[in-house]
Amino acid sequence: MRVPTRYIGETMIGLGTTHIALGIALYHRQFRAMAREGFVGTVEGRPDRELAFWFTIFGPVLIAHGQFARWSLRRTGALPEGWAWNLLATFTAGAVLMPRSGFWFGIPHVLLSIAAARTSDAKRG
Repeated sequence: MRVPTRYIGETMIGLGTTHIALGIALYHRQFRAMAREGFVGTVEGRPDRELAFWFTIFGPVLIAHGQFARWSLRRTGALPEGWAWNLLATFTAGAVLMPRSGFWFGIPHVLLSIAAARTSDAKRG
């Protein structure tokens, strides 16, 4: 069975970009206040700013994973299965600990990545 891998990296980059855009849109007040205070040391101990920071900073992490997936597919034609399982553990933990979050959106994407990794491993094996 052929698992579509062409857009795995691109969709993860899209998720990351969306996370950054939503973070800026949803938490613009927090970021403006942090900017007025010079950014350094303006997050810790402030739950509203901590939420803004962690939500938004997850975007570049997703983008980096998407760039890695794209690079790996272009270079080797495959995705490392361990990488995908690590992401599944991360998204699952996030979904369980924060059920009303967007972590659920990552799980189907990562399951596709695991299937793609297994398919490419089977071809090489």
